[in-house]
Amino acid sequence: DALDALPAAVPATPPAAPPAAVPAAATETCSATTDLATTGIVIDSILLGRSIVKVEGALPGRAQHHFFDGELAELLVYRAPLNQRHIDEVGGYFAKKFRLDWKLEWRKEGSLSSTHTDVTNASIQTLVHLIQETGKETIASLDRLLTLSWNKTKAKEISLNPSLFPRLCILITLPCGEVRRLAITLMGNLAGKSPVAKNALMNLGAMGMFLEICSNSESVHMRACASEALGKWCQEDLVAQVAFIEGQGLLTLADMLHSENSRLKTSASMLLSSLFSDNEIAERVLENEAITAMTGALVSLLLHDDLRVQTVVAKVVCALLARETQAESLLCEDGLLFVTLDQVLSTKQEERHSAALSIIHTALLTYRSLAARILSIESLVLKIMDLPISAHRGDIASTAMHTLLLLTTSEVLGQPQFAEDYLCSCGLLTTVQHVLATRQEP
Repeated sequence: DALDALPAAVPATPPAAPPAAVPAAATETCSATTDLATTGIVIDSILLGRSIVKVEGALPGRAQHHFFDGELAELLVYRAPLNQRHIDEVGGYFAKKFRLDWKLEWRKEGSLSSTHTDVTNASIQTLVHLIQETGKETIASLDRLLTLSWNKTKAKEISLNPSLFPRLCILITLPCGEVRRLAITLMGNLAGKSPVAKNALMNLGAMGMFLEICSNSESVHMRACASEALGKWCQEDLVAQVAFIEGQGLLTLADMLHSENSRLKTSASMLLSSLFSDNEIAERVLENEAITAMTGALVSLLLHDDLRVQTVVAKVVCALLARETQAESLLCEDGLLFVTLDQVLSTKQEERHSAALSIIHTALLTYRSLAARILSIESLVLKIMDLPISAHRGDIASTAMHTLLLLTTSEVLGQPQFAEDYLCSCGLLTTVQHVLATRQEP
């Protein structure tokens, strides 16, 4: 939509223009700092990395990296899709301007899976045979198998080699970090896609090995790698989920959620999410004493910059608020939860607004007495009151209005009219009139 709103001609970013060979219909570019501002288009943020696109395995032979950790030098916006030649020309433009060694190896037509068509069971067996304890051949074979394992069909074919899993279990105990990382990630991929791999790894005690790495590894990135593997393994696998809980995995999970490392917190959050794919397992998690140790970390994670993490945490917090014992640990810290939600609503992303509102709404439905605490944070009240007017999404506007209704009808400080009078003084009637006049949702 933003691209359609661009004017007919936006000047190229000085001092160097993008390649002239790109068709006129596709050469309109703009600077994120100057031209966009004059056209009335605002870019609040640019998200790069796994939160948008799964990049693992997309570049064979490159280090598998989950998050973008560089600097954005220039942004080009095109009206039309670029073909291979145009992209190469843009690459040449960037290479010349920023003195880069640009080389893009194009995959075959179709998708990444098309590069697997020439891989036979015999060649997979050869790769498995080459996996020893040390050596470049082991790393090369693991890297190739890992690239193949992102494809579900190939992952199942790889899992049919029974000698692979004992070798992998040995490799994750070795001191070589690269070998361990490749082996752990490969095991996670296979466990997430193949029932054969799940059974083999469970019989070999791999669950305990992963938990040991998550708990005691000196490398925070190795801990995150093992946590990611467990998340894939436990996704919609009841046997693995039960084994994780019975293996004291929740205590390990709580420790990881309190980590200062962003990747480790993200992987732990995704692992926690996998445990909520089944209602019975979710109940076991919520009844476990370890969940109390997570509450402080969960509140802080509501400010995490990964939307997936915030969505997961909001779901867990709502579930905890519905349980009296766990709700106490969330609500007892001088209103920290609602102060944090006020900060979340200060952002400009509606997914975050939705997560924060779901928590506030759930809290009020369960504990009407919390209205006094919410009303004591004026900035939070004003943000909730603004959402029915400013939100693009109808569900957010609706939840915000119902939240205001709950606040208005709550008895505060023993005075039935206090909340209503206070909200009206903050502009509640203006909000209601605007909603009735402008919004179309029932």
